[in-house]
Amino acid sequence: MAWLSRLGYNVLGLEEFLSYRREGRLPPAPSVVITIDDGYQDNYTRAFPILRHYEFPATIFLVSQKLGQDNHWDEGSTLTGRPLLSLSQVKEMCKEGISFGAHTRTHPHLSALCDREVEEEISGSKQDLERMLDVPIQTFAYPYGDFNPAVKAVAEKAGFRGSCSVEGGANSPRTPLHILRRVEVWGTDSFFRFLMTLLSPDRRWHRKTG
Repeated sequence: MAWLSRLGYNVLGLEEFLSYRREGRLPPAPSVVITIDDGYQDNYTRAFPILRHYEFPATIFLVSQKLGQDNHWDEGSTLTGRPLLSLSQVKEMCKEGISFGAHTRTHPHLSALCDREVEEEISGSKQDLERMLDVPIQTFAYPYGDFNPAVKAVAEKAGFRGSCSVEGGANSPRTPLHILRRVEVWGTDSFFRFLMTLLSPDRRWHRKTG
């Protein structure tokens, strides 16, 4: 975050970026959007103070029915058992300018579900978060980056302004609003890798996330 500030990047909120897209305008260059999937507790303890220090907006995608619990959907991975944000932490961050998007209710592989289950996971997560936070939930991220045309259609119908995939690279005016691209940055990345990611986001400096 310090280097984004020093290099003069415009850090936009995801909803602000979507407004540029819908109005047919280009955002100021250079610009980035910060998004975080799943909503782990360290988003509050570690990321939040840094974002607040630099006054950077960010969007965190929450698994709506797992707040205050642990990651149990990635069995056998290093994320298994990792604690998730509590509702009180989410509400505090929301008051301080952090935005939240939906990441389904339970973090399933959406393409493996029936139509009814897909609807419940996507639309239901939006309804859950709007009820809990009393703010519009306008963005969505596909768990594991897993979607197909039917899943994408449900996200659009649910009323989200945009949906994030895990397809790597920069977004252009032609990028579909419900297949937004992202570039993953790991905490273990070297400064060189981070810099190359900023300068050449369409090259394979990045790895897929979920």
